[in-house]
Amino acid sequence: MKAPWSRLAILLQAFPEPDGQQQPAPLEARLALSGGGGSSSGSSNAKTTPPSSTNTTAGLPPTTKIGSLTFAPCGASLGLKSIDVLQCANLSVPVSYKDPAGEQATVTLVRLPASKQNQRIGTLWFNPGGPGVPATRVVDLIVQKRQNFSDVVRDRFDIIGMDPRGVGLSTPKVMCDTDISNEMLPRLDPNNQTTLDIFTASTRRLAESCRKRTGRLFDNVDTMSVAKDMEAARLAMGGEQITFFGQSYGTQLGAQYAALFPGSVRALLLDGVLQHSNSDVANQLISQSTSQATLLQFFKTCTADPTCPLAGKDVAAVWASLVSRAKAGKLQATQCDNTRATGCLRDIHPEDLVSAARNNLFFSRFAPSIFGGMLASAANSGDGTPFATSLRTGAPQDNEGFAFQAVTCQDGTFAPAPSLADLQSRAAVSAIVATVPGFEDMWLIDTLCTGWTPTNTNPLKTLGVRNLKNPTMIVSSVFDPATSLVWARGMVDEIQGSQLFIRNGTGHTSYFVGNESKKAMDDYLVNLKLPPPGTMFQS
Repeated sequence: MKAPWSRLAILLQAFPEPDGQQQPAPLEARLALSGGGGSSSGSSNAKTTPPSSTNTTAGLPPTTKIGSLTFAPCGASLGLKSIDVLQCANLSVPVSYKDPAGEQATVTLVRLPASKQNQRIGTLWFNPGGPGVPATRVVDLIVQKRQNFSDVVRDRFDIIGMDPRGVGLSTPKVMCDTDISNEMLPRLDPNNQTTLDIFTASTRRLAESCRKRTGRLFDNVDTMSVAKDMEAARLAMGGEQITFFGQSYGTQLGAQYAALFPGSVRALLLDGVLQHSNSDVANQLISQSTSQATLLQFFKTCTADPTCPLAGKDVAAVWASLVSRAKAGKLQATQCDNTRATGCLRDIHPEDLVSAARNNLFFSRFAPSIFGGMLASAANSGDGTPFATSLRTGAPQDNEGFAFQAVTCQDGTFAPAPSLADLQSRAAVSAIVATVPGFEDMWLIDTLCTGWTPTNTNPLKTLGVRNLKNPTMIVSSVFDPATSLVWARGMVDEIQGSQLFIRNGTGHTSYFVGNESKKAMDDYLVNLKLPPPGTMFQS
């Protein structure tokens, strides 16, 4: 019998678990995460003046009631550490915008007031990605300077973090049956119908458990609904135009918001971009290619970096050896026993190694010492514990992974596999483009929503964003393990007047790791100025 396997092995490739055993990377490395009009000239001469206000509800159902929103000091019970400076507010929104007068949910927002209120520009809405990562928590980290916004941004903007519906402090939260989520299943085999049937049935039961625990909101957590929540919150705050800064999944939210409400946007900054319009197979090819390229770049960096425990060695060969052992069932996590007592799975599969690689390459400055150390430890000791898949425990943090699956399935990000033939074609595509051992199994990510309901309530489509007040700034690194430069280039065609700027480096998103790129993004946020077209940032 083959080693036991869990669907979590798939989920952790797509969305690295915030507190997983296989990711000792710093918190900053996991929060970044796995979609107008105006001049397209190199810079904008727009003055730094307060944004105008638009109070129209165009884009929302005509019967939508805009609630009131009052910020007050955050209570200690919310679990935020910076309650001395943060302000919190709740807003009631329709569970379904098809029934705006029906059942309501609550979204929670935090506000970090501008340090220099007499020079305040407006509100900067920040979404760090996910989906499933609480923006409230990340704004809390900004105060602690664990996510370091520049002083010029802190001085001039009220920074807003809104937890999307079903996430973080918003209620109800997407929660599911952890026993079903942790189920040990036969590993998906593209040549075995039984494995697909078992996986599909288990995923269907998991979705049903989520619906039972979450309520009607579970069927309405797509990104388009979140964008409408943002607009309702903006109007409840007085209708001031927003400056939006999105990273990773946050770029999809920002782009969809701008498509729906172009008149509500002062400026749009997208860093580490998703494109919500490609076919499933195109996304599979693009995602696998960018992940492989980033890992190959890491092999070179680690070999030459004295801080890497594998410096001077053939890092690619070390990786290949570990993948080979995992394929043969000879790499195990000695500190795990497949129970909640240890909280992790004993057997290490190639996709566990891929998951760890993608996650630990998010922030390039940590990768040589941390991920290089993980590889060296496993190679020297034979213990695969650093790569083990974590089990769900029922903790509040489980919401992040459950919300990720619910949102991406409703957004159509991962298409279900309707048949064994479809599964075979996905496996064949991964095998054809695999340039690094282990990535021939990356097709497993694409099966995440097989058996899940509902799916594709926010269909993949070209956005065609038009009539924005100012040009959009799009930023991408050359080697990003999660969001490809290809997607960033594609979004230039979808957002009129947008410009793409590339950082010649490694890592997922650029603002929190960059120097030159960060300064340029600050200048855009504050002064609406863009670098000359074609500028490539070196840091």
